[in-house]
Amino acid sequence: MTTHLEITTIYALLDGELEPLAERSAEGHLLRCAECRAVREECGAVLASLRWYAAAPPPPPVGYWSRFWERFADRVSRTPERPAAVRRPRPAWRETAMAAAAVLALLLGTWWGGLPRDEVAPRVSAPASIPARMAVADTGWESDVEFFERATVAVGSVDPLTKGLALAALVESP
Repeated sequence: MTTHLEITTIYALLDGELEPLAERSAEGHLLRCAECRAVREECGAVLASLRWYAAAPPPPPVGYWSRFWERFADRVSRTPERPAAVRRPRPAWRETAMAAAAVLALLLGTWWGGLPRDEVAPRVSAPASIPARMAVADTGWESDVEFFERATVAVGSVDPLTKGLALAALVESP
């Protein structure tokens, strides 16, 4: 089984960039291997199309530019005419509506500013804290407060976690 030529070697051969010894070796392989010859044909077609796209366009025929300027000289040399100003009419209702809205806003602001304001209630200090038993004396929660106090005393602390557990028990109890 013969090894095939690498594609880079085939492109280098087509571009004439191989050393003479490597070029003779590649040409000898191409004589024996039909697959590599097919790849060389495809690579040659790709290179030909790339060279065609990269080629500079042919120069225009003699006298092309002089005829071109003869056709367009009168258009280019003339001074351009100034276009007439086109005034777009504004709808009259828009200006009237804007003026009416401004007057309405002014009147509403004046009316609103002239309204009497309610007196602000004077600030009073909060009452001194009272024991929890007194706060819930008439609410029917006395038993819950007693349960909370017993739970915190039984655990031996009033840390937030313990309070949370006691409060959760209060919520869950019927």
